Amino acid sequence: MMRSRHSVIAQPVAQAKAVRQKTFPAPTAGLVTVDSLIASRPNSAQRLENILPLQGSARIRRGSLLWQNILNPVVSMMAYRAVGLERLFANTADSIWDVTSSGGGVLLDQDNNVLLDVDDDPIIQFEVSAAITGLGSGYFSYVNFSNDGGHFLIAVNGTDPLQRYNGTDWSTTVAFTGTGINTNLLSFVSVYRNRLFFVEKGTMNFWYLGVNAISGAASKFPLSGVFDKGGSIMMLGTWSMDAGDGLDDKFVVISDQGEVAIYQGSDPSVAEDWFLVGRYEISPPLGPRATTRFGGDLMVATEEGLTPISAAVTKDTVQLSLSSASVNIEPEWTREARLRRSFNWEIVKNPQQNMAIVSLPTASDDVSQHYCFVVNVETGAWTTYTGWDIRCMEYFDGNIFFGTRDGRILQAEQGGDDDGRPYFPLWIGNWDDFGIQGKLKTVHQARATFLAQGEINPRISLSTDYTVKLPGFPDPPASLAAPSLWDEAEFDVDVWDGGGETKKTISTRWVSQGRTGYSHAVQLQMAQESEFAKEIEVVEVTMTYEVGALVI
Repeated sequence: MMRSRHSVIAQPVAQAKAVRQKTFPAPTAGLVTVDSLIASRPNSAQRLENILPLQGSARIRRGSLLWQNILNPVVSMMAYRAVGLERLFANTADSIWDVTSSGGGVLLDQDNNVLLDVDDDPIIQFEVSAAITGLGSGYFSYVNFSNDGGHFLIAVNGTDPLQRYNGTDWSTTVAFTGTGINTNLLSFVSVYRNRLFFVEKGTMNFWYLGVNAISGAASKFPLSGVFDKGGSIMMLGTWSMDAGDGLDDKFVVISDQGEVAIYQGSDPSVAEDWFLVGRYEISPPLGPRATTRFGGDLMVATEEGLTPISAAVTKDTVQLSLSSASVNIEPEWTREARLRRSFNWEIVKNPQQNMAIVSLPTASDDVSQHYCFVVNVETGAWTTYTGWDIRCMEYFDGNIFFGTRDGRILQAEQGGDDDGRPYFPLWIGNWDDFGIQGKLKTVHQARATFLAQGEINPRISLSTDYTVKLPGFPDPPASLAAPSLWDEAEFDVDVWDGGGETKKTISTRWVSQGRTGYSHAVQLQMAQESEFAKEIEVVEVTMTYEVGALVI
């Protein structure tokens, strides 16, 4: 009897896919929009708002605190700085206001009840008076200058007589002798080698006084034979090959057409002590106060980017955009330069926070148009701050203050909201294929790690395959009370150490994602709305994934 044989065929055994882990460090390289979608630099972001890149993390920005309200649009700001005395001034179209002190008092009705606005917030009456009225223009260029007679703020606007402030009083009686230039024709002022230099508005002339002089004989220096593209001188400055003021400093003249003349020496009246180093070209500058110093280099905000004068000396004009400090955000910079050219841009640096703000002034009421560029001056990493309507700025008493189109003066990077309104930090990372090209990846879960002082409520999500889709922003975390002071707080009522004095490492819970794609971009959203500032730093976002499509 023959027994039948049965062939044994191996059956496939289902194997679980390996779950892997991917960590995205904080966007320390900042906003970068010039890279390829498939080859972006590490630790950069395709969109970054209200988050400042640091060396090893990224800090959620603080709010903006209402300092004063002068009701009329703020055109420019000035700061008087003398030993033991500093004062802050805000200028409207026809007045100079002393806004050194902040705040005011709540308005009361006849029954001593606090008056409320439509949002049920107390109505604040600010008490501030104009130091000077009847001006023809409020856009000033100014310097602080000292000599044996004291310390002075010297300001010119090209319309009104020169304004001089000595720490107590303003004076307009300054007279220049010699050729008799009227000071109302002076539109820009600068200091070089202990001399005051001035631009004559609408001309190719600058004027200068004697060493340490604030009045007296003024001498003219024409540049019509040096500049050949027309226009007029817009600004003056100094440029140094070292990191400070010294014998290496050179005198820089910049026209509104982007022509740059660099001189060396100390006395323009002596040919042997004053000579032209060279003439160069940059893109047209975006305003007389759109400059700053990084080390010894003079940086000028132009239509093509934040251009260092050192690059203009060594490179052709067409190459300057590649050498600009803003090259990482060149598309955004050039777009805004085209759209916001009717107002003068400004740059203000806060050395204590290693940051600089570039204003993007607008006449629009649209809040989405109210934002600015911000750069970490140590690393060169960029970001944007939204919700700030900056018409002009000034650094004063260790802080940056800015004036708005509706007359408010706000202190930047203070408090936990924007003058009572929330703001929304956002990080959208660059596209990442997890080092596995051409294969689908399914992300299952994600969580974020922070260094934080106080509560946080982030939302973590993903976009896939080069299409950004954002969910709504989360609600702000519960507002914390201010820390109470020892020996002043009421026991069992006030909050002891509210908000905490030190940062804590906080990892959020794992959040389900379930997103499948060939390439992913991490997204972090937050909402900030608190009377008190919270220190929050983003460290990383970690996610778990497996290679292959999600099977449902």
